Amino acid sequence: MSRKVAIVGIGITKHASRRPYQNDGEMIYEAVNLALTDAELSQKDMETVIIGNMDLFEGHYLNDGMLSDYSGAIGKSGFKMNTGGTVGTMEVVTAWYNIASGYCDTALVIGWEKHDEAAVQPAITTIYDAAYQRNFSVGALSGLALISNDYMGRTGCPIEIGGLVRAYASENASRNPNAHVRDRVTAEQVLNARMVLYPLT
Repeated sequence: MSRKVAIVGIGITKHASRRPYQNDGEMIYEAVNLALTDAELSQKDMETVIIGNMDLFEGHYLNDGMLSDYSGAIGKSGFKMNTGGTVGTMEVVTAWYNIASGYCDTALVIGWEKHDEAAVQPAITTIYDAAYQRNFSVGALSGLALISNDYMGRTGCPIEIGGLVRAYASENASRNPNAHVRDRVTAEQVLNARMVLYPLT
């Protein structure tokens, strides 16, 4: 696979904890139009559509079919990613493989979550082992804390690196008008913040 692949357009809607004025499809339609405008392409130029979202989080089973009118997927090949926290990365990787392999020349990648249609954190809690983990779970943070501790134990990575990563992410988010959290924090502020689940503050 020697074909070069590029991201030529991006469409990001402004993050909001609730969007009662907009349904799932309308939100996706807004992002798709932003991306196509940015790329100076049209829906007709897209050969395949890759959409990703965790069905359980939104309360809609097989939502890719339900949203095909809004996403422009009707009559096109496509893939549905349904992996939870890794969905965005898996979509980009899938699009890259599709184009690099010669399967298609263009792909529209849509990652979305509306947040106000279902209770996400209680849903995430159900993925933990019912016998010994679920009673102590606090949603996604429990898994992230386990992964962080495992990584630190295997690699010897000091906790201070987590502070640097969070500070770096906040620097990027502060420049993004659509970001969920736009605060700027220093590594020291992160490391001195209240501990939520070790090593996460």
